[in-house]
Amino acid sequence: LRQSERILKSDPLMLIAHCLKASALIALRDYEAAAMPCLRALEINPDFAYALRLLAIVYALQGRSKDALLLAQRVLELRGKDPIGLDGLGIVSALIGDSITAHHVLSDIYELPSGPNAPSRFASIYAILGETEKAFGKLEEGVRIRDPRLLWMRNQPWFDSLRPAPGYGALMRTMQLV
Repeated sequence: LRQSERILKSDPLMLIAHCLKASALIALRDYEAAAMPCLRALEINPDFAYALRLLAIVYALQGRSKDALLLAQRVLELRGKDPIGLDGLGIVSALIGDSITAHHVLSDIYELPSGPNAPSRFASIYAILGETEKAFGKLEEGVRIRDPRLLWMRNQPWFDSLRPAPGYGALMRTMQLV
């Protein structure tokens, strides 16, 4: 959070710094505050997909289902079926309780060419859906390939359901995040 604020102080138009700040606020579970840097980034560029994706997730976490879905679908309109758009729609769908759409999104993600960050995309959606075994399988795969998105795992709210599971502590120790 401090790093994003330092960056924004020197360059208030840096879109990704607004998103970094929003991500840190999401990790702190301050969803109302997390919406503000997303909205600021969208004032600068209304089509900045990453800010739209984060704001959609914030709205879903706040229970604003319709707003969240509209924004997640907007990202897909802008980017097509790419990892960022699909990941956002999958997380939003799972958070608002639409498991059917979330599973369709998972199928779409499986059809994408695999990349180094794919396992965490699956794991976050599976965790929200309560599919713990599948989530851990993808997290373990992510550890093996050094998925960089897993560095945020300890703080992301969509992994809250996994924290009580016996394998969670071992996974954190393996990644040296404890």
